[in-house]
Amino acid sequence: MKNIAEFSQQYEIDYARPLPARGLGSVYRAKDQEEQLLALKVLELHPNFDDGLFGRLYEGAKKLEHPHLLPYQVVHIFREEEVVQYYILMDYCAGGNWASRSSQLTTEEKRALLQDLVKLLIFLEKEGHCLQNLKLEHLLFKEEESLDWQLINYGAKENLPNYFHLDYAYLAPEQLQRQAIGPAADIWAFGVLLTAFWTGQLPFGQKSPQQTNAKIKNRILKGELPRELLRRLPLDLRYLVEGCLQKEPAKRWPSFEALAAAWEAGPAKDYAQSWEAAPSAEVSVLETLAYMGQEAEKTEAPKVEEQSEKTPFLERKFKRQKSKPITIWEILLWLGGALALGYYLSSLS
Repeated sequence: MKNIAEFSQQYEIDYARPLPARGLGSVYRAKDQEEQLLALKVLELHPNFDDGLFGRLYEGAKKLEHPHLLPYQVVHIFREEEVVQYYILMDYCAGGNWASRSSQLTTEEKRALLQDLVKLLIFLEKEGHCLQNLKLEHLLFKEEESLDWQLINYGAKENLPNYFHLDYAYLAPEQLQRQAIGPAADIWAFGVLLTAFWTGQLPFGQKSPQQTNAKIKNRILKGELPRELLRRLPLDLRYLVEGCLQKEPAKRWPSFEALAAAWEAGPAKDYAQSWEAAPSAEVSVLETLAYMGQEAEKTEAPKVEEQSEKTPFLERKFKRQKSKPITIWEILLWLGGALALGYYLSSLS
């Protein structure tokens, strides 16, 4: 297939109603000549941003086979003028993603889904694929009334550039600092995903006009666990997440196999004691606003520039002093002085 015009002759594309997409490119419904419903991802890149990375990603993904991996059927690459366009066809999943249905699932269903996800991540880890962009929105249910699910965008054997990520909520500190990336980045993302899936809140914030990527990045790089939010997790899941969200990669679970083994064994008996010291298991209002991307802006007092007698007068900045309230004693003193002055003046006349 040589160009987009030929592609459009073979597939009917619904450009008017794009599907939700949380990454680069747009996603649409499409039908082939046999009326089979498909999902079409369209990705447009300037040649300066494309060194064949996305072609390698999708070609590598096509070699992987697993019941929980959404297969890429066809990948077309078109070059027109100064734009490289990727047209990727895949099966259409009609059941929504894990984030949209998490509130409808029971505790047992959530645990079963998470256990299956860990098994898939072990498989990808053994294949040498580092996801680098694991998130709830990439886990799709195939049908509305079914819990059968599949993962899209399932990683690479090379590091992905930061412009690949439009949302920093799931990124590990080393990704944000552009350091060497390995399996530990996926361990971090799993901790974020588990927390969001169970509580409905992302531990470091959800991108929004108020909650920018810069604010999310600052929270992640602080290296502080969102302990009040984690208290809403069952103890065994809290134990897993704490081992995932360590700022230093070497301090996280070394692999998904190790994570699975730790989950099966459970935390030590004295682990709960480290969480009993807090006065309350409720999330504060301020923390909730932070997680939802509506944290109140904290304004710092303006710094006063240092000045000296040598500073030219017209360049000096004078700070207006805040006035103090007048007290009753000052008023009585003024009245007494006025009466005394009146008496003195009257005696002169």
